[in-house]
Amino acid sequence: MGRGGCFKGRQFTAEVILWAARWYFQFPISYRDLELMLQDRGISVDHTTIFRWIQAYQAAEKSLSESDFLSV
Repeated sequence: MGRGGCFKGRQFTAEVILWAARWYFQFPISYRDLELMLQDRGISVDHTTIFRWIQAYQAAEKSLSESDFLSV
């Protein structure tokens, strides 16, 4: 499935969702702090929405990270 298919039906763009997911996986940060970081960039999103994104895309992120690690 292409990148666009994973994000079909979402209110926010794939770029915003991927920003939030990458920051969450890379740094020890809370959903509320991540909400504030996005607000600083002009994106109004609730911390519960970020939680749902993380739950939905966590498996995809893990598989991408492992395949990147194995290809090096």
